[in-house]
Amino acid sequence: MLPLDIAAATNVHSQAFLESDPELSAVHTRILRLDPAGQRFAAVLRDTIDQLLNGEVTGRYDWKTLFKTEKTHAGTLVEINLQREFTFDDGTDMDYKIAGVDVD
Repeated sequence: MLPLDIAAATNVHSQAFLESDPELSAVHTRILRLDPAGQRFAAVLRDTIDQLLNGEVTGRYDWKTLFKTEKTHAGTLVEINLQREFTFDDGTDMDYKIAGVDVD
């Protein structure tokens, strides 16, 4: 896996959003505090893809070989696995509550 440099990967346009949206800024700050280098988040994504492909059992090692329903299921698995990794609270109207903000 290539190292991820968060500072280099930050989109210049996203800074304007963070400055104009206090809830987005609070969620961003909380996630960076939990995972400053993005390694935990990346590991969840990698593990979820591996969970879906499961090459040893299915013989599939490529995202393109998944069925449409399996790809759709990926989003749900990512949400579940992120909540397990970061122990986000359940949201009121959305999936999670991060820094007191409902997040989907």
